[in-house]
Amino acid sequence: LRRIKEPVPQVEMKQRGDRLQNMEGVFSSHDSQFMPDLSRAEGIHDSSILLFDDVFTTGATMRSAANVLKRAGAAFVWGITMAR
Repeated sequence: LRRIKEPVPQVEMKQRGDRLQNMEGVFSSHDSQFMPDLSRAEGIHDSSILLFDDVFTTGATMRSAANVLKRAGAAFVWGITMAR
């Protein structure tokens, strides 16, 4: 998962709709030394992925990241946070 655009910090936004819109198009699938090419079947295709985020307020960041992983072929995407 790679951040391809730097959004306005979520903490500066109070409205749920603004937060959701702010996170659209922020992440992309990305190959690196730690992860195989996500566009190929041997990447995350049919895998279960666990996302970790420090704070969950509206879920905009988690939702945006999960959507990219699902489109890249992940079977399941789970999320865990430390605070709400």
